[in-house]
Amino acid sequence: MTEEIGSILSRGFNTFTRNLNITVPFILNLVLSGIIFILGLTAFTAMFVMPALPSGDLGPANVNVEQVMNIFSSVFIENLWIVIAGILILTLLITFVQSYFTAGAIGMSKNATENGNTDIGKMFRYGRENVVNMFFLKILLGLITFAGIIFLIPGFLSVEDLDLLISNPQMATGSAVLLFAGFLVWMLYIAAISIVLAFTEYALIVDKLDPVSSIEEGFNKFMENKLDVFLLWLVILAISILMGIIGEFVGIIEITAIAWGFINLILSIIIIPVLETIWWTRLYMDKTGKDIYKPEELINY
Repeated sequence: MTEEIGSILSRGFNTFTRNLNITVPFILNLVLSGIIFILGLTAFTAMFVMPALPSGDLGPANVNVEQVMNIFSSVFIENLWIVIAGILILTLLITFVQSYFTAGAIGMSKNATENGNTDIGKMFRYGRENVVNMFFLKILLGLITFAGIIFLIPGFLSVEDLDLLISNPQMATGSAVLLFAGFLVWMLYIAAISIVLAFTEYALIVDKLDPVSSIEEGFNKFMENKLDVFLLWLVILAISILMGIIGEFVGIIEITAIAWGFINLILSIIIIPVLETIWWTRLYMDKTGKDIYKPEELINY
């Protein structure tokens, strides 16, 4: 007998409170991804920006922020293809790191959902065994999401002749509306993809599938459980909206805004992503007939 969404949420939360160590892969992912980004930015600055700075402006007392930003922009344009290649490499490196810890986090959630408890060793095991497949899956999902850029093409084509747009305000307004409409459709497309393919990463880890099979299985399981998937997606969306509303209210007072900023950082980066991972893992395992523990059964035992 499958569980209702309410049971998925409450039992998933119980799993989280019993296994706070599932936050570890999320923390490590944030730290290592940040380090890689900072190293990449530092390397670009050292290789291209610093040599372009006048020697007299290198001292702290002579730093001109506007001048540095202008030099940074000009260097960026002059070395555009190198910058694009660097951004691509940096993105792939960060994606690989994220793939390792995503696989580890889902593996820990799977283990905790099966047995009630998990340990850090599962993070290293599932990360090591699935990092390559998860990496290629993330690339495939990224390409599927990016494919929605085709909705912007009509808007871009409408602004091809800038001189004509400047001389014809009515046409410029039409182009802006067309671009906005295309962007809105792209956002709806991304939301639809996030729902339809919500199970893909969990299928890869739980059922040990390859990237393409994970997409197929994730789509099939969505088609069989549309309502439950949509309800869980709505719950997660509602949590995000609620956090935004709270932020607006507490932001009125400076001291509470500072406190909420710190709390929001912890919730957004660590707590909520862990809960989401546990909830999606439990839902997928429940809908695929896997053995899962129930807290009340564990207590009775």
